[in-house]
Amino acid sequence: MRLFNELKRRNVLRVAVAYVVSAWLIIQVAETILPQYGLEHYVRTVITVLAIGFVPAMILAWALEWTPEGIRVDDGAEAAGDGAGAVRAGRRFDRIVIVILTIALAWFVYDKLVPPAPEVRYSIAVLPFSNESPDALPDYLADGLAGEVRDLLAKLPQLLVIERSPAFSFRGQGLATSEIGKRLGVSHLLTGAVTQLGDRVRVRAQLLDAADGKSRWSKDYTGTLADIFAIQDEIAGDVTKGLAIQAGESLPKARRTTLEVLALTLQAKKLWDDNVNNADTEAMTALLDEALEIDPNYTPAMVWKIYANWSARRQGLITREEEDERWLKLAGRILAIEPENGSVHNMFAWQAMYVDKDLQAATASYARALRSEPNDAEILRHASRFALLIGQKEDALAMSERSMAVDPLCTLCLYEASRINMYAGQLDKAEALRARFISLRGEGHYQYGLMKLLQGKAAEAVTVFREEEARMAQAGFPDAAGQARVGLAMAFHDLGRAEESDELLARYIDDYGEQYPREVAQVYAWRGEKDLAFEWFYRADETGPDRESMLIANPLFAKLHDDPRWAAILEERGFSEARLAALEFPVELLTQYHSE
Repeated sequence: MRLFNELKRRNVLRVAVAYVVSAWLIIQVAETILPQYGLEHYVRTVITVLAIGFVPAMILAWALEWTPEGIRVDDGAEAAGDGAGAVRAGRRFDRIVIVILTIALAWFVYDKLVPPAPEVRYSIAVLPFSNESPDALPDYLADGLAGEVRDLLAKLPQLLVIERSPAFSFRGQGLATSEIGKRLGVSHLLTGAVTQLGDRVRVRAQLLDAADGKSRWSKDYTGTLADIFAIQDEIAGDVTKGLAIQAGESLPKARRTTLEVLALTLQAKKLWDDNVNNADTEAMTALLDEALEIDPNYTPAMVWKIYANWSARRQGLITREEEDERWLKLAGRILAIEPENGSVHNMFAWQAMYVDKDLQAATASYARALRSEPNDAEILRHASRFALLIGQKEDALAMSERSMAVDPLCTLCLYEASRINMYAGQLDKAEALRARFISLRGEGHYQYGLMKLLQGKAAEAVTVFREEEARMAQAGFPDAAGQARVGLAMAFHDLGRAEESDELLARYIDDYGEQYPREVAQVYAWRGEKDLAFEWFYRADETGPDRESMLIANPLFAKLHDDPRWAAILEERGFSEARLAALEFPVELLTQYHSE
Protein backbone atom coordinates (compact mmCIF):
# COMPACT_ATOMS: atom_id res chain seq x y z
CA MET A 1 0.00 0.00 0.00
CA ARG A 2 2.86 2.34 0.81
CA LEU A 3 4.40 1.68 -2.63
CA PHE A 4 1.08 2.46 -4.30
CA ASN A 5 0.81 5.75 -2.39
CA GLU A 6 4.35 6.64 -3.35
CA LEU A 7 3.67 5.86 -7.03
CA LYS A 8 0.59 8.04 -6.79
CA ARG A 9 2.41 10.88 -5.04
CA ARG A 10 5.21 10.88 -7.60
CA ASN A 11 2.58 10.90 -10.44
CA VAL A 12 3.99 7.66 -11.88
CA LEU A 13 0.50 6.26 -12.42
CA ARG A 14 -0.68 9.43 -14.15
CA VAL A 15 2.39 9.42 -16.39
CA ALA A 16 1.81 5.75 -17.22
CA VAL A 17 -1.77 6.44 -18.31
CA ALA A 18 -0.72 9.49 -20.28
CA TYR A 19 2.12 7.56 -21.94
CA VAL A 20 -0.05 4.58 -22.96
CA VAL A 21 -2.81 6.78 -24.39
CA SER A 22 -0.29 9.02 -26.17
CA ALA A 23 1.51 6.00 -27.62
CA TRP A 24 -1.78 4.56 -28.89
CA LEU A 25 -2.63 7.89 -30.50
CA ILE A 26 0.82 8.17 -32.14
CA ILE A 27 0.52 4.63 -33.54
CA GLN A 28 -2.92 5.39 -35.02
CA VAL A 29 -1.58 8.50 -36.73
CA ALA A 30 1.51 6.63 -37.98
CA GLU A 31 -0.61 3.84 -39.46
CA THR A 32 -2.66 6.44 -41.30
CA ILE A 33 0.06 8.81 -42.49
CA LEU A 34 3.18 6.73 -43.19
CA PRO A 35 1.65 4.45 -45.88
CA GLN A 36 0.73 7.53 -47.89
CA TYR A 37 4.44 8.14 -48.37
CA GLY A 38 5.44 4.53 -49.03
CA LEU A 39 6.81 4.21 -45.46
CA GLU A 40 4.40 1.61 -44.08
CA HIS A 41 7.34 -0.57 -43.03
CA TYR A 42 8.29 2.11 -40.44
CA VAL A 43 5.04 1.62 -38.46
CA ARG A 44 6.60 -1.39 -36.73
CA THR A 45 9.63 0.74 -35.87
CA VAL A 46 7.37 3.36 -34.25
CA ILE A 47 5.64 0.68 -32.17
CA THR A 48 8.96 -0.81 -31.07
CA VAL A 49 10.42 2.56 -30.04
CA LEU A 50 7.31 3.47 -28.05
CA ALA A 51 7.28 0.11 -26.29
CA ILE A 52 10.95 0.41 -25.34
CA GLY A 53 10.44 4.00 -24.23
CA PHE A 54 7.84 3.06 -21.62
CA VAL A 55 10.44 1.84 -19.10
CA PRO A 56 12.67 4.97 -19.08
CA ALA A 57 9.54 7.13 -18.97
CA MET A 58 8.42 5.41 -15.78
CA ILE A 59 11.93 5.71 -14.28
CA LEU A 60 12.00 9.44 -15.03
CA ALA A 61 8.48 9.86 -13.58
CA TRP A 62 9.68 8.26 -10.34
CA ALA A 63 12.91 10.21 -10.15
CA LEU A 64 11.72 13.68 -11.19
CA GLU A 65 9.16 16.04 -9.71
CA TRP A 66 7.23 18.77 -11.49
CA THR A 67 7.15 21.85 -9.18
CA PRO A 68 6.15 25.48 -9.67
CA GLU A 69 9.88 26.23 -9.86
CA GLY A 70 10.33 23.64 -12.63
CA ILE A 71 11.34 20.00 -12.90
CA ARG A 72 13.71 18.78 -10.17
CA VAL A 73 14.90 15.53 -8.64
CA ASP A 74 12.32 14.16 -6.21
CA ASP A 75 14.12 13.78 -2.85
CA GLY A 76 11.12 12.12 -1.21
CA ALA A 77 10.72 14.91 1.37
CA GLU A 78 6.95 14.77 1.12
CA ALA A 79 6.74 11.01 1.03
CA ALA A 80 4.71 10.97 4.24
CA GLY A 81 1.85 12.95 2.75
CA ASP A 82 0.89 15.09 -0.15
CA GLY A 83 1.78 18.72 0.19
CA ALA A 84 0.26 21.65 -1.68
CA GLY A 85 2.93 21.42 -4.38
CA ALA A 86 2.23 17.74 -4.94
CA VAL A 87 -1.50 18.46 -5.22
CA ARG A 88 -0.93 21.19 -7.81
CA ALA A 89 1.44 18.93 -9.77
CA GLY A 90 -1.13 16.14 -9.69
CA ARG A 91 -3.79 18.46 -11.03
CA ARG A 92 -1.49 19.51 -13.89
CA PHE A 93 -1.02 15.85 -14.83
CA ASP A 94 -4.77 15.27 -14.55
CA ARG A 95 -5.41 18.07 -17.01
CA ILE A 96 -2.76 16.67 -19.39
CA VAL A 97 -4.28 13.19 -19.20
CA ILE A 98 -7.78 14.59 -19.81
CA VAL A 99 -6.60 16.51 -22.88
CA ILE A 100 -4.83 13.42 -24.29
CA LEU A 101 -7.84 11.20 -23.57
CA THR A 102 -10.13 13.72 -25.26
CA ILE A 103 -7.95 13.74 -28.39
CA ALA A 104 -7.76 9.95 -28.37
CA LEU A 105 -11.53 9.63 -27.96
CA ALA A 106 -12.12 12.09 -30.81
CA TRP A 107 -9.77 10.10 -33.05
CA PHE A 108 -11.50 6.84 -32.10
CA VAL A 109 -14.95 8.25 -32.87
CA TYR A 110 -13.75 9.66 -36.19
CA ASP A 111 -12.01 6.42 -37.16
CA LYS A 112 -14.93 4.14 -36.22
CA LEU A 113 -18.03 6.22 -36.92
CA VAL A 114 -17.09 8.49 -39.82
CA PRO A 115 -17.10 6.44 -43.04
CA PRO A 116 -13.76 6.62 -44.83
CA ALA A 117 -13.57 8.21 -48.24
CA PRO A 118 -13.71 5.56 -50.94
CA GLU A 119 -10.23 4.44 -51.97
CA VAL A 120 -9.42 5.53 -55.49
CA ARG A 121 -7.71 2.83 -57.53
CA TYR A 122 -6.32 3.78 -60.88
CA SER A 123 -5.50 1.76 -63.94
CA ILE A 124 -3.80 2.99 -67.08
CA ALA A 125 -2.91 1.93 -70.61
CA VAL A 126 0.01 3.52 -72.44
CA LEU A 127 -1.05 3.70 -76.09
CA PRO A 128 1.55 3.62 -78.89
CA PHE A 129 3.16 7.02 -79.43
CA SER A 130 2.71 8.34 -82.96
CA ASN A 131 5.78 9.09 -85.06
CA GLU A 132 5.49 12.64 -86.40
CA SER A 133 9.11 13.10 -87.41
CA PRO A 134 9.92 14.63 -90.79
CA ASP A 135 13.27 12.85 -90.43
CA ALA A 136 13.53 9.08 -90.58
CA LEU A 137 12.87 8.23 -86.93
CA PRO A 138 12.10 4.49 -86.95
CA ASP A 139 8.62 3.58 -85.75
CA TYR A 140 10.08 1.04 -83.34
CA LEU A 141 11.80 3.88 -81.45
CA ALA A 142 8.52 5.75 -81.00
CA ASP A 143 6.83 2.51 -79.92
CA GLY A 144 9.82 1.68 -77.77
CA LEU A 145 9.56 4.99 -75.94
CA ALA A 146 5.91 4.31 -75.10
CA GLY A 147 6.79 0.76 -74.07
CA GLU A 148 9.61 1.93 -71.81
CA VAL A 149 7.31 4.45 -70.07
CA ARG A 150 4.79 1.66 -69.62
CA ASP A 151 7.45 -0.57 -68.05
CA LEU A 152 8.43 2.16 -65.58
CA LEU A 153 4.83 2.70 -64.47
CA ALA A 154 4.34 -1.07 -64.25
CA LYS A 155 6.82 -1.19 -61.37
CA LEU A 156 4.20 0.47 -59.12
CA PRO A 157 1.96 -2.14 -57.42
CA GLN A 158 -0.70 0.45 -56.53
CA LEU A 159 -1.27 1.21 -60.23
CA LEU A 160 -2.65 -1.42 -62.60
CA VAL A 161 -0.86 -1.02 -65.93
CA ILE A 162 -2.06 -2.78 -69.08
CA GLU A 163 0.48 -4.88 -70.95
CA ARG A 164 2.00 -3.52 -74.15
CA SER A 165 0.34 -5.93 -76.59
CA PRO A 166 -3.33 -5.22 -75.73
CA ALA A 167 -2.64 -1.50 -75.41
CA PHE A 168 -1.03 -1.39 -78.86
CA SER A 169 -3.68 -3.60 -80.47
CA PHE A 170 -5.97 -0.61 -81.15
CA ARG A 171 -3.46 1.14 -83.39
CA GLY A 172 -5.06 2.43 -86.58
CA GLN A 173 -8.62 1.45 -85.66
CA GLY A 174 -9.80 5.04 -85.21
CA LEU A 175 -11.62 4.28 -81.96
CA ALA A 176 -12.53 7.00 -79.48
CA THR A 177 -10.47 7.04 -76.31
CA SER A 178 -13.60 6.27 -74.28
CA GLU A 179 -14.14 3.08 -76.32
CA ILE A 180 -10.49 2.03 -75.95
CA GLY A 181 -10.67 2.65 -72.22
CA LYS A 182 -13.88 0.63 -71.97
CA ARG A 183 -12.42 -2.32 -73.89
CA LEU A 184 -9.24 -2.31 -71.81
CA GLY A 185 -11.10 -1.69 -68.56
CA VAL A 186 -8.90 1.22 -67.46
CA SER A 187 -9.53 4.59 -65.86
CA HIS A 188 -6.82 6.49 -67.75
CA LEU A 189 -4.91 6.52 -71.01
CA LEU A 190 -1.50 7.96 -71.81
CA THR A 191 -1.01 9.09 -75.40
CA GLY A 192 2.00 10.70 -77.05
CA ALA A 193 3.66 11.90 -80.22
CA VAL A 194 7.39 11.86 -80.98
CA THR A 195 9.09 14.36 -83.29
CA GLN A 196 12.77 14.23 -84.22
CA LEU A 197 14.54 17.20 -85.77
CA GLY A 198 18.19 16.39 -86.33
CA ASP A 199 19.62 15.31 -83.02
CA ARG A 200 16.77 16.95 -81.11
CA VAL A 201 13.64 15.15 -80.02
CA ARG A 202 10.30 16.36 -78.70
CA VAL A 203 7.72 14.16 -77.01
CA ARG A 204 4.22 15.50 -76.48
CA ALA A 205 2.47 13.36 -73.84
CA GLN A 206 -1.10 13.63 -72.62
CA LEU A 207 -2.90 11.92 -69.75
CA LEU A 208 -6.59 11.34 -70.47
CA ASP A 209 -9.57 10.24 -68.42
CA ALA A 210 -10.70 7.14 -70.27
CA ALA A 211 -14.38 7.64 -69.49
CA ASP A 212 -14.82 10.97 -71.27
CA GLY A 213 -11.51 11.56 -73.05
CA LYS A 214 -10.82 14.77 -71.12
CA SER A 215 -7.20 15.74 -70.58
CA ARG A 216 -5.71 15.64 -67.11
CA TRP A 217 -2.57 17.30 -68.40
CA SER A 218 -0.58 17.73 -71.58
CA LYS A 219 3.11 18.50 -71.68
CA ASP A 220 6.03 18.75 -74.10
CA TYR A 221 9.37 17.17 -73.25
CA THR A 222 12.39 18.21 -75.28
CA GLY A 223 16.07 17.32 -75.43
CA THR A 224 18.67 15.57 -77.50
CA LEU A 225 18.32 11.93 -78.49
CA ALA A 226 20.72 11.13 -75.66
CA ASP A 227 18.18 12.60 -73.22
CA ILE A 228 15.52 10.05 -74.16
CA PHE A 229 15.96 8.10 -70.91
CA ALA A 230 15.55 11.20 -68.77
CA ILE A 231 12.42 12.06 -70.77
CA GLN A 232 11.01 8.61 -70.01
CA ASP A 233 11.63 9.15 -66.31
CA GLU A 234 10.01 12.59 -66.41
CA ILE A 235 6.88 11.35 -68.19
CA ALA A 236 6.44 8.47 -65.73
CA GLY A 237 6.91 10.86 -62.80
CA ASP A 238 4.33 13.28 -64.16
CA VAL A 239 1.81 10.46 -64.60
CA THR A 240 2.14 9.45 -60.95
CA LYS A 241 1.75 13.09 -59.89
CA GLY A 242 -1.27 13.50 -62.16
CA LEU A 243 -2.92 10.47 -60.55
CA ALA A 244 -1.85 11.55 -57.05
CA ILE A 245 0.00 8.25 -56.55
CA GLN A 246 2.40 8.36 -53.62
CA ALA A 247 5.30 6.55 -55.26
CA GLY A 248 7.91 8.14 -53.01
CA GLU A 249 11.41 6.94 -53.66
CA SER A 250 10.04 3.73 -55.20
CA LEU A 251 9.46 5.36 -58.59
CA PRO A 252 11.92 3.56 -60.85
CA LYS A 253 14.32 5.06 -63.33
CA ALA A 254 14.92 3.92 -66.90
CA ARG A 255 18.06 1.83 -67.27
CA ARG A 256 20.64 3.92 -69.11
CA THR A 257 22.56 2.83 -72.18
CA THR A 258 23.45 4.27 -75.58
CA LEU A 259 20.73 5.08 -78.09
CA GLU A 260 22.25 2.52 -80.44
CA VAL A 261 21.96 -0.26 -77.87
CA LEU A 262 18.38 0.75 -77.12
CA ALA A 263 17.55 0.68 -80.84
CA LEU A 264 19.10 -2.76 -81.33
CA THR A 265 17.24 -4.18 -78.31
CA LEU A 266 13.93 -2.70 -79.46
CA GLN A 267 14.42 -4.18 -82.93
CA ALA A 268 15.02 -7.62 -81.40
CA LYS A 269 11.95 -7.22 -79.18
CA LYS A 270 9.86 -6.30 -82.23
CA LEU A 271 10.87 -9.53 -83.96
CA TRP A 272 9.58 -11.42 -80.93
CA ASP A 273 6.34 -9.42 -80.70
CA ASP A 274 5.63 -9.89 -84.40
CA ASN A 275 5.68 -13.69 -84.12
CA VAL A 276 6.17 -15.13 -80.65
CA ASN A 277 5.72 -18.75 -81.69
CA ASN A 278 8.06 -18.59 -84.67
CA ALA A 279 10.33 -15.61 -84.17
CA ASP A 280 13.29 -14.97 -86.47
CA THR A 281 15.64 -16.31 -83.82
CA GLU A 282 18.87 -15.88 -85.76
CA ALA A 283 18.16 -12.21 -86.55
CA MET A 284 17.03 -11.61 -82.99
CA THR A 285 20.20 -13.17 -81.59
CA ALA A 286 22.42 -11.16 -83.94
CA LEU A 287 20.80 -7.88 -82.87
CA LEU A 288 21.14 -8.69 -79.17
CA ASP A 289 24.72 -9.87 -79.53
CA GLU A 290 25.59 -6.57 -81.20
CA ALA A 291 23.85 -4.63 -78.42
CA LEU A 292 25.69 -6.54 -75.69
CA GLU A 293 29.01 -6.10 -77.45
CA ILE A 294 28.52 -2.33 -77.17
CA ASP A 295 27.07 -2.41 -73.65
CA PRO A 296 27.76 -5.74 -71.88
CA ASN A 297 25.80 -4.60 -68.80
CA TYR A 298 22.48 -3.74 -70.45
CA THR A 299 20.18 -6.20 -68.67
CA PRO A 300 17.09 -5.79 -70.93
CA ALA A 301 19.15 -7.12 -73.85
CA MET A 302 20.28 -10.06 -71.71
CA VAL A 303 16.68 -10.90 -70.76
CA TRP A 304 15.64 -10.92 -74.41
CA LYS A 305 18.66 -13.09 -75.17
CA ILE A 306 17.17 -15.67 -72.79
CA TYR A 307 13.94 -15.62 -74.79
CA ALA A 308 15.90 -15.87 -78.03
CA ASN A 309 17.70 -18.96 -76.72
CA TRP A 310 14.39 -20.52 -75.71
CA SER A 311 13.05 -19.91 -79.21
CA ALA A 312 16.23 -21.34 -80.74
CA ARG A 313 15.83 -24.53 -78.73
CA ARG A 314 12.20 -24.88 -79.78
CA GLN A 315 13.22 -24.47 -83.41
CA GLY A 316 15.92 -27.13 -83.06
CA LEU A 317 18.81 -24.69 -83.49
CA ILE A 318 20.34 -25.56 -80.11
CA THR A 319 19.94 -28.45 -77.66
CA ARG A 320 18.25 -28.24 -74.28
CA GLU A 321 21.65 -28.64 -72.62
CA GLU A 322 22.97 -25.65 -74.57
CA GLU A 323 19.92 -23.58 -73.63
CA ASP A 324 20.31 -24.49 -69.94
CA GLU A 325 24.01 -23.57 -69.99
CA ARG A 326 23.32 -20.22 -71.64
CA TRP A 327 20.42 -19.51 -69.28
CA LEU A 328 22.51 -20.01 -66.16
CA LYS A 329 25.27 -17.74 -67.44
CA LEU A 330 22.87 -14.97 -68.47
CA ALA A 331 20.84 -15.22 -65.27
CA GLY A 332 23.98 -14.89 -63.17
CA ARG A 333 25.13 -11.84 -65.12
CA ILE A 334 21.71 -10.18 -64.88
CA LEU A 335 21.35 -10.65 -61.12
CA ALA A 336 24.89 -9.42 -60.52
CA ILE A 337 23.84 -6.11 -62.10
CA GLU A 338 20.13 -6.05 -61.23
CA PRO A 339 19.51 -8.26 -58.17
CA GLU A 340 15.72 -7.83 -58.24
CA ASN A 341 15.12 -8.58 -61.92
CA GLY A 342 11.58 -9.98 -61.99
CA SER A 343 11.92 -12.03 -65.18
CA VAL A 344 14.94 -13.95 -63.90
CA HIS A 345 13.40 -14.59 -60.47
CA ASN A 346 10.25 -15.88 -62.16
CA MET A 347 12.37 -18.37 -64.12
CA PHE A 348 14.25 -19.37 -60.97
CA ALA A 349 10.94 -19.90 -59.18
CA TRP A 350 9.69 -22.23 -61.91
CA GLN A 351 12.94 -24.22 -61.73
CA ALA A 352 12.76 -24.43 -57.93
CA MET A 353 9.14 -25.57 -57.89
CA TYR A 354 8.78 -27.96 -60.80
CA VAL A 355 12.32 -29.30 -61.17
CA ASP A 356 14.02 -29.06 -57.78
CA LYS A 357 10.79 -29.43 -55.72
CA ASP A 358 12.11 -26.75 -53.35
CA LEU A 359 9.04 -24.93 -52.00
CA GLN A 360 11.04 -22.50 -49.85
CA ALA A 361 13.24 -21.37 -52.76
CA ALA A 362 10.22 -21.10 -55.06
CA THR A 363 8.38 -18.98 -52.50
CA ALA A 364 11.28 -16.55 -52.16
CA SER A 365 11.81 -16.26 -55.93
CA TYR A 366 8.12 -15.74 -56.75
CA ALA A 367 7.83 -13.11 -54.02
CA ARG A 368 10.85 -11.21 -55.41
CA ALA A 369 9.53 -11.49 -58.97
CA LEU A 370 6.14 -10.10 -57.94
CA ARG A 371 7.61 -7.21 -55.98
CA SER A 372 9.76 -6.28 -58.97
CA GLU A 373 7.10 -6.75 -61.67
CA PRO A 374 3.61 -6.43 -60.14
CA ASN A 375 2.08 -5.79 -63.58
CA ASP A 376 3.62 -8.64 -65.55
CA ALA A 377 0.83 -11.00 -66.68
CA GLU A 378 3.16 -13.96 -67.11
CA ILE A 379 4.64 -13.63 -63.62
CA LEU A 380 1.18 -13.15 -62.12
CA ARG A 381 -0.11 -16.21 -63.95
CA HIS A 382 2.70 -18.46 -62.73
CA ALA A 383 2.60 -17.04 -59.19
CA SER A 384 -1.17 -17.50 -58.93
CA ARG A 385 -0.75 -21.19 -59.76
CA PHE A 386 1.96 -21.48 -57.11
CA ALA A 387 -0.17 -19.72 -54.48
CA LEU A 388 -2.96 -22.23 -55.08
CA LEU A 389 -0.51 -25.10 -54.87
CA ILE A 390 0.63 -24.03 -51.39
CA GLY A 391 -2.94 -23.50 -50.19
CA GLN A 392 -3.25 -19.70 -50.45
CA LYS A 393 -6.49 -19.68 -52.43
CA GLU A 394 -7.47 -16.05 -51.86
CA ASP A 395 -4.07 -14.82 -53.04
CA ALA A 396 -4.25 -17.15 -56.05
CA LEU A 397 -7.66 -15.76 -57.02
CA ALA A 398 -6.52 -12.15 -56.58
CA MET A 399 -3.41 -12.64 -58.72
CA SER A 400 -5.27 -14.50 -61.45
CA GLU A 401 -7.79 -11.62 -61.58
CA ARG A 402 -4.97 -9.12 -61.85
CA SER A 403 -3.27 -11.11 -64.62
CA MET A 404 -6.44 -10.92 -66.72
CA ALA A 405 -6.87 -7.23 -65.97
CA VAL A 406 -3.26 -6.47 -66.92
CA ASP A 407 -3.54 -8.37 -70.21
CA PRO A 408 -7.13 -8.72 -71.47
CA LEU A 409 -5.80 -10.55 -74.57
CA CYS A 410 -3.92 -13.22 -72.60
CA THR A 411 -5.81 -16.46 -73.23
CA LEU A 412 -3.36 -18.38 -71.04
CA CYS A 413 -4.28 -16.04 -68.16
CA LEU A 414 -7.93 -16.83 -68.84
CA TYR A 415 -7.19 -20.56 -68.89
CA GLU A 416 -5.26 -20.45 -65.62
CA ALA A 417 -7.87 -18.26 -63.93
CA SER A 418 -10.67 -20.67 -64.85
CA ARG A 419 -8.74 -23.59 -63.38
CA ILE A 420 -7.79 -21.69 -60.22
CA ASN A 421 -11.43 -20.72 -59.66
CA MET A 422 -12.43 -24.37 -60.14
CA TYR A 423 -9.84 -25.59 -57.63
CA ALA A 424 -10.78 -22.82 -55.19
CA GLY A 425 -14.46 -23.81 -55.32
CA GLN A 426 -15.67 -20.77 -57.30
CA LEU A 427 -17.44 -23.00 -59.81
CA ASP A 428 -19.82 -20.52 -61.46
CA LYS A 429 -16.95 -18.11 -62.11
CA ALA A 430 -14.76 -20.97 -63.31
CA GLU A 431 -17.42 -22.13 -65.77
CA ALA A 432 -17.90 -18.62 -67.18
CA LEU A 433 -14.17 -18.10 -67.63
CA ARG A 434 -13.70 -21.50 -69.26
CA ALA A 435 -16.59 -20.81 -71.66
CA ARG A 436 -14.80 -17.60 -72.72
CA PHE A 437 -11.55 -19.48 -73.18
CA ILE A 438 -13.23 -22.14 -75.32
CA SER A 439 -14.86 -19.48 -77.49
CA LEU A 440 -11.45 -17.92 -78.13
CA ARG A 441 -9.28 -21.02 -78.47
CA GLY A 442 -11.68 -23.83 -79.34
CA GLU A 443 -10.10 -26.09 -76.72
CA GLY A 444 -10.24 -26.79 -72.99
CA HIS A 445 -13.50 -28.77 -73.02
CA TYR A 446 -12.35 -31.53 -70.65
CA GLN A 447 -12.00 -29.23 -67.65
CA TYR A 448 -15.26 -27.56 -68.65
CA GLY A 449 -16.86 -30.99 -68.20
CA LEU A 450 -15.17 -31.35 -64.80
CA MET A 451 -16.66 -28.02 -63.74
CA LYS A 452 -20.12 -29.30 -64.66
CA LEU A 453 -19.40 -32.47 -62.69
CA LEU A 454 -18.30 -30.52 -59.59
CA GLN A 455 -21.48 -28.44 -59.82
CA GLY A 456 -23.59 -31.58 -59.68
CA LYS A 457 -24.60 -31.31 -63.35
CA ALA A 458 -23.66 -34.87 -64.29
CA ALA A 459 -26.00 -35.08 -67.30
CA GLU A 460 -24.53 -31.90 -68.80
CA ALA A 461 -21.04 -33.22 -68.06
CA VAL A 462 -21.82 -36.39 -70.05
CA THR A 463 -22.69 -34.26 -73.09
CA VAL A 464 -19.43 -32.28 -72.79
CA PHE A 465 -17.27 -35.41 -72.38
CA ARG A 466 -19.00 -37.25 -75.26
CA GLU A 467 -18.38 -34.32 -77.60
CA GLU A 468 -14.77 -34.05 -76.43
CA GLU A 469 -14.18 -37.77 -76.99
CA ALA A 470 -15.48 -37.55 -80.56
CA ARG A 471 -13.59 -34.32 -81.25
CA MET A 472 -10.24 -35.65 -80.05
CA ALA A 473 -10.63 -38.99 -81.82
CA GLN A 474 -11.37 -37.21 -85.09
CA ALA A 475 -8.39 -34.90 -84.60
CA GLY A 476 -6.07 -37.88 -84.08
CA PHE A 477 -5.39 -37.44 -80.34
CA PRO A 478 -6.25 -40.82 -78.81
CA ASP A 479 -4.84 -39.92 -75.39
CA ALA A 480 -7.17 -36.92 -75.10
CA ALA A 481 -10.09 -39.01 -76.32
CA GLY A 482 -9.24 -41.56 -73.64
CA GLN A 483 -9.14 -38.84 -71.00
CA ALA A 484 -12.73 -37.95 -71.90
CA ARG A 485 -13.66 -41.51 -70.89
CA VAL A 486 -12.28 -40.74 -67.42
CA GLY A 487 -14.74 -37.87 -67.17
CA LEU A 488 -17.56 -40.07 -68.45
CA ALA A 489 -16.77 -42.77 -65.88
CA MET A 490 -17.17 -40.22 -63.08
CA ALA A 491 -20.31 -38.67 -64.58
CA PHE A 492 -22.05 -42.05 -65.09
CA HIS A 493 -21.24 -42.93 -61.47
CA ASP A 494 -23.05 -39.78 -60.34
CA LEU A 495 -26.03 -40.68 -62.53
CA GLY A 496 -26.25 -44.14 -60.93
CA ARG A 497 -25.12 -45.91 -64.09
CA ALA A 498 -22.54 -48.06 -62.35
CA GLU A 499 -22.09 -50.67 -65.08
CA GLU A 500 -21.31 -48.05 -67.71
CA SER A 501 -18.92 -46.33 -65.31
CA ASP A 502 -17.10 -49.62 -64.65
CA GLU A 503 -16.94 -50.45 -68.36
CA LEU A 504 -15.44 -47.08 -69.30
CA LEU A 505 -12.90 -47.26 -66.49
CA ALA A 506 -11.89 -50.80 -67.48
CA ARG A 507 -11.37 -49.70 -71.09
CA TYR A 508 -9.24 -46.79 -69.92
CA ILE A 509 -7.13 -49.03 -67.69
CA ASP A 510 -6.52 -51.45 -70.56
CA ASP A 511 -5.52 -48.68 -72.97
CA TYR A 512 -3.81 -46.10 -70.76
CA GLY A 513 -3.67 -47.31 -67.16
CA GLU A 514 0.02 -48.08 -67.22
CA GLN A 515 0.81 -44.73 -68.79
CA TYR A 516 -1.59 -42.56 -66.76
CA PRO A 517 -2.31 -44.25 -63.40
CA ARG A 518 -3.16 -40.91 -61.77
CA GLU A 519 -6.28 -40.63 -63.94
CA VAL A 520 -7.41 -44.07 -62.74
CA ALA A 521 -6.83 -43.02 -59.12
CA GLN A 522 -8.93 -39.94 -59.79
CA VAL A 523 -11.97 -42.00 -60.86
CA TYR A 524 -11.71 -44.31 -57.86
CA ALA A 525 -11.35 -41.29 -55.55
CA TRP A 526 -14.40 -39.63 -57.08
CA ARG A 527 -16.41 -42.84 -56.61
CA GLY A 528 -15.25 -43.11 -52.99
CA GLU A 529 -13.30 -46.36 -53.50
CA LYS A 530 -10.39 -45.27 -51.35
CA ASP A 531 -8.26 -48.43 -51.27
CA LEU A 532 -8.17 -48.67 -55.07
CA ALA A 533 -7.61 -44.93 -55.35
CA PHE A 534 -4.51 -45.07 -53.14
CA GLU A 535 -3.27 -48.21 -54.89
CA TRP A 536 -3.32 -46.46 -58.26
CA PHE A 537 -2.03 -43.26 -56.72
CA TYR A 538 1.12 -45.03 -55.59
CA ARG A 539 1.52 -46.63 -58.99
CA ALA A 540 1.92 -43.16 -60.47
CA ASP A 541 5.15 -42.74 -58.52
CA GLU A 542 6.43 -46.04 -59.87
CA THR A 543 5.69 -45.25 -63.52
CA GLY A 544 7.01 -41.71 -63.78
CA PRO A 545 7.10 -38.22 -62.32
CA ASP A 546 4.04 -36.71 -60.70
CA ARG A 547 2.12 -34.94 -63.46
CA GLU A 548 -0.34 -33.24 -61.14
CA SER A 549 1.51 -30.22 -59.82
CA MET A 550 -1.60 -28.89 -58.05
CA LEU A 551 -2.34 -32.15 -56.28
CA ILE A 552 -3.06 -30.58 -52.90
CA ALA A 553 -5.85 -28.38 -54.29
CA ASN A 554 -7.41 -30.83 -56.76
CA PRO A 555 -11.08 -31.15 -55.71
CA LEU A 556 -11.46 -34.48 -57.54
CA PHE A 557 -9.49 -36.13 -54.71
CA ALA A 558 -11.57 -34.51 -51.95
CA LYS A 559 -13.02 -37.82 -50.72
CA LEU A 560 -9.51 -38.97 -49.79
CA HIS A 561 -8.68 -36.00 -47.60
CA ASP A 562 -10.00 -37.50 -44.35
CA ASP A 563 -7.91 -40.65 -44.78
CA PRO A 564 -4.55 -40.80 -42.91
CA ARG A 565 -2.92 -42.08 -46.10
CA TRP A 566 -3.63 -38.73 -47.78
CA ALA A 567 -1.81 -36.83 -45.06
CA ALA A 568 1.09 -39.26 -45.45
CA ILE A 569 1.22 -38.61 -49.21
CA LEU A 570 1.34 -34.87 -48.64
CA GLU A 571 4.06 -35.30 -46.04
CA GLU A 572 6.13 -37.43 -48.43
CA ARG A 573 5.86 -34.81 -51.15
CA GLY A 574 6.68 -31.89 -48.86
CA PHE A 575 3.15 -30.46 -48.73
CA SER A 576 2.31 -31.04 -45.09
CA GLU A 577 0.13 -28.43 -43.39
CA ALA A 578 2.97 -27.46 -41.07
CA ARG A 579 5.39 -26.90 -43.93
CA LEU A 580 2.92 -24.88 -45.98
CA ALA A 581 1.99 -22.75 -42.97
CA ALA A 582 5.67 -21.87 -42.49
CA LEU A 583 5.99 -20.44 -46.00
CA GLU A 584 5.95 -16.66 -46.26
CA PHE A 585 4.52 -15.61 -49.59
CA PRO A 586 3.48 -11.96 -49.12
CA VAL A 587 1.38 -10.52 -51.93
CA GLU A 588 -0.47 -7.84 -50.00
CA LEU A 589 0.64 -5.11 -52.40
CA LEU A 590 -0.72 -7.03 -55.36
CA THR A 591 -4.18 -7.34 -53.90
CA GLN A 592 -4.64 -3.58 -53.62
CA TYR A 593 -6.29 -3.57 -57.03
CA HIS A 594 -9.08 -6.02 -57.75
CA SER A 595 -10.58 -6.24 -61.19
CA GLU A 596 -14.36 -6.18 -61.27
